[in-house]
Amino acid sequence: MMKHRKMIFCSALLALCAIPGRHEEAWAQLPSDVDKLHAKLFDQRTGQGSLLARVTREGDLRITIIPEVGLLSANPNPSPDLAYVQSITCGADAVVIGVQESSQSFLSENQEWIFTDNSVSVREILKDNAAHPLVPGSTIIIARSGGSIDTPDGHHIVVADPGYSPLHERGTYVLALRYVPSTGQYWQFDHRGGFRIDGKQALSLISQGKDTKEPRFDYDSETLSALVHRYVTECEKKP
Repeated sequence: MMKHRKMIFCSALLALCAIPGRHEEAWAQLPSDVDKLHAKLFDQRTGQGSLLARVTREGDLRITIIPEVGLLSANPNPSPDLAYVQSITCGADAVVIGVQESSQSFLSENQEWIFTDNSVSVREILKDNAAHPLVPGSTIIIARSGGSIDTPDGHHIVVADPGYSPLHERGTYVLALRYVPSTGQYWQFDHRGGFRIDGKQALSLISQGKDTKEPRFDYDSETLSALVHRYVTECEKKP
């Protein structure tokens, strides 16, 4: 479910950075309009007007937002850490463990937001997409909020979304996803549905900054996988 966001900070950048897509072959296999179709997913988010118009007036931009505190499932488990996993599992079309290969950022269709398309190699499927089954070892594109772009006139824009910390190349992640029929790819629909695998831990991708009010939970990676499998079964039993 798309959550409303609250703007907390905008400032001029003093240094430039970029998010390159290094594995061009992964993108070459996709329809050329994937990014344009994914751009429609983020039009409910706003950077308070066209970012291209703002950067022309104000120079390089950095926009940081915090997520509103999300609701858990309608009938949450008495243990909030369990309700957290239950909510994202039942709401997802697929939950995968994957390795980040490359990424590329784009403006949303209304030019008020930036999102990033991530090329991810599927290592393990915790919840499969029943309508469009996934294949271990395949590569999927996952759209996520936030990113950075360079404009044609040489300016730089960053949208930093603490609910969606960037995926790092060769990093391993657990991601709860929804299918995008128009592209045949996926997007991370809920900021609670992302974890970085670090050894035996699955660490939430929600930032730990002082302004981030959303509760976050870290898990033992095997425990998280077992919980997802458990809730997949329970969700399927619900009418």
